[in-house]
Amino acid sequence: RRLQRRDSYKKFGLDFEGERWFIIEQALPLSGRMLEVGSGWGFFLTGLAERGYQATGIDVNAEDVAFAQWNLARLGLAHLADLHVGSGESLPFTEHSFDAVFAVNVFHHLHSPLKVTDEMLRVLAPEGKLIISDFSEEGFEIAQKIHAAEGGDHARHGVPFLDVKKYLIEKGLGIEHQRTRCQETLIAYAP
Repeated sequence: RRLQRRDSYKKFGLDFEGERWFIIEQALPLSGRMLEVGSGWGFFLTGLAERGYQATGIDVNAEDVAFAQWNLARLGLAHLADLHVGSGESLPFTEHSFDAVFAVNVFHHLHSPLKVTDEMLRVLAPEGKLIISDFSEEGFEIAQKIHAAEGGDHARHGVPFLDVKKYLIEKGLGIEHQRTRCQETLIAYAP
């Protein structure tokens, strides 16, 4: 079902592969240790691995982590990903342990996105990059259509995406804001 949903998104005009390449391109150059918070089914980690990057992923849902491990193994990329079950509100990593920290299409699921943002900043190295990307309004409309067709709902929680941008600016980070038709991406740098 997970792979079928990705194909359904493409039929409705949201190309996840194209979006993940866009996010990676905007984050370049990348080096060192990388973390994805809310790695879900592992599609973004797969994109990093396909480019030869090694990354750590963490997600609260053990079933999603198991699927991500299976999918990466199926593609011969398991050696490039280290997956964990855990919460973005309390990351099990030491301070300043990652050079790039990503959260892709997860912030709209969070009840406490600013708490997760603080945790992402805690584990980010002083010269590192924080990359937060989520659906644009058009992307949300497509997601809602897909979930409705499956008999579900694509709920949103937390604070609006632009409030996260404002929060990062208030913390003194430099921000680049990139947008595609279906995706909003913030890249934050320490001043």
